Amino acid sequence: MKRLSFVEGTVIEMNGRLFELGPPYLVDSVPTFQLIERGEPDATAGLKTAYIRTQASLEESYERRQLRLLPPSDAVRGVGNEQLLVELPETERAIVLFWKNLIRQVEAAPDRRTTAEEGQTSQLASLLVNLGKELGEKFLGKPKPVSVPTYYRQRAKYLAEGTFSGLRPRHNRKGNRQQLRPETRTLIEQVIAEEIAKAKRSYKKGEVRKFTIFTVTSEVLRRLSSSLQCSVEDLRLRGEFPSQTTFYNILNRFPAYDLAVLRYGRAHADHKFRAVHGGSSPSYPLEEAQYDETQLDVYCVDDDYAYPLGRPWLSWFIDGDTSAPLGFHLGFEPASDVVFANTIRHCLTPKNYIKERWPHLGDYNI
Repeated sequence: MKRLSFVEGTVIEMNGRLFELGPPYLVDSVPTFQLIERGEPDATAGLKTAYIRTQASLEESYERRQLRLLPPSDAVRGVGNEQLLVELPETERAIVLFWKNLIRQVEAAPDRRTTAEEGQTSQLASLLVNLGKELGEKFLGKPKPVSVPTYYRQRAKYLAEGTFSGLRPRHNRKGNRQQLRPETRTLIEQVIAEEIAKAKRSYKKGEVRKFTIFTVTSEVLRRLSSSLQCSVEDLRLRGEFPSQTTFYNILNRFPAYDLAVLRYGRAHADHKFRAVHGGSSPSYPLEEAQYDETQLDVYCVDDDYAYPLGRPWLSWFIDGDTSAPLGFHLGFEPASDVVFANTIRHCLTPKNYIKERWPHLGDYNI
């Protein structure tokens, strides 16, 4: 694919009129073109009025979308993500203006040799140092060092895309990006969850169920081809099917207990994670009260004498059906019958102070 540029013979459209660029020439060291008005781009006759425009003014009109380059018959320009300079964020616009002016001034410089004697700096390197300081202070607020390779790399970006908007930074494209469609990720998670649910069911006598990643990939492939209405081969060619590494990454985000059930069975998972089963299931409030106690990770110090008092103990009862707190005891006595009795006493006594201290809570009917 050829790049559209301002060269002799290029046809442009400006203000609804077609012009053909004549051979370029220099006017006071400034590249200048002659614009010859014409009818259709392929017309062989009908040359009309000629105008003179500098290359810098043509590029400025192109960036402001006041000028359009018409591709020749053997080149088609793809649609890009071109933006006006005024549409760019302030930081990106400053960077584009910096490189835009630097490239233009280097191209217009009479001497930009890249060769120099041993121990000497080339003309291009010296020019880039001076322009980096001058244009850096003007657009970026500080000098910006520009090496010769960096200049040629930025210049190549402009030549490849044909517009100075191609000089905008691409920091958002760095690093690992999410390339998997959300619908596909949801489908993979759904299939894995279904496999975990199957593994948690009780096995029949003599049944052996072994999980492999192929079970998930084959099911996802079948559902994707059905939803997109295409064959499995077309799905792989279109790049819609994720790699096996993607499946493992999604699988490893599930809870460790579920993965153990999926891979080794419920008995192995229960033994590995010390699962506890059984117990009662209350059906209404105050049918069952559950008790527990622990030493808090808080170290108390006396306010008056600054004596260390130690870590307090917290004991509490909660309702087995609603999980509402019934009562608690906080003190420095370790777990004992006295602490247990104090906790029960707090459960049974009225708690009118709650409504007085925290009126927004209402009545504490538990």
